[in-house]
This record gives sequence, C-alpha cells and structure tokens, in this order.
Amino acid sequence: GKINFQVTDGSVDTIDIDAIIQQLKNLKDVQGLFQGIQLAQTQRPLDIKTLKADFDINKGIAVTKNMELVSDKCAVKGQGDIDLVKMMLNLILNIHIQALDKLTIPVKIQGPWNALSYGVDQEKLGKEITKNFSNKAVDTVINQIQKKAGKVINKQKSEIQNKS
Repeated sequence: GKINFQVTDGSVDTIDIDAIIQQLKNLKDVQGLFQGIQLAQTQRPLDIKTLKADFDINKGIAVTKNMELVSDKCAVKGQGDIDLVKMMLNLILNIHIQALDKLTIPVKIQGPWNALSYGVDQEKLGKEITKNFSNKAVDTVINQIQKKAGKVINKQKSEIQNKS
C-alpha cells in the first residue's frame, strides 16, 4: 500500500544542528573538515515548518524516496526504509544547514528504533567538499586568467594606439 503524510508547524527531536555549526566554525583548515564531523548522540528539539514523505509499503517495509523537512535552521531531503515488523530504520538524510551556505551534510540514521545510531557519511561529505572546493578553485583560476588576459589585451591596444 501507500502512505502519504505531512506535518506542519511541529517539533522533532533530531541531531544537534548548532553543534555541527560550532564544529565547522572551529575548523582551522580544509584538512580538518576531511577528518570528519562528529554527531553528538544527544538529540535536541528542532522546530519544523513542514515534514512530509510518501511511503510505499510492501511486506512490512515502508520505503520513501522523497522525505523532506524544512525548518528555519535547515532543509533536509532523505530516503530509505523502515522495517515495521523488525522495528528497524535505515535512512540517508542530506542536511543543508542555512548557516553553511552550499555545504550539504549527509547523515545516516540506522538501527533498531530503541537504539538508533547517527553518523555523518564521511565519504559522501568528502565528495561534497571536494566538489564545492574544486568549483571555487576553478572559478578563482578562471578569474585570474580573465584578469591577466584583459591586461594583455589592454597593453596591446595601448601599443597599437601609440604607434598610430
């Protein structure tokens, strides 16, 4: 069967978004970011504007590919499955924290309902950082090339005008 749900103006206990932001603010360099972000096992309430998802249920397993959570602090997109019989959860969440601009933090939540484990997917985080860092580095190089090319063109124009 199928289940569609949506919650508005609520609160959920979730990972400590402020702790993640603080860790990132305290980083001294990119290498520190590659060494990983640790999620505190304590949960904090997060006020949400909306939480919605569609689930396909088959043989006691509910699967979602479009979970979304929106709050003032973050936007989350997720997918995964919930085993309703074994009471197990296996979700991958991509958390975009407003204070971190373009960086998205991939988080795995898995295990039995009464003992869930949370963790940053370090491999996916590394790829996300590399992608964003590489794009910025490429933009910087392109800007430098454009400035140098502009100077060369202006110098050549000046030399041509002086010869005339």
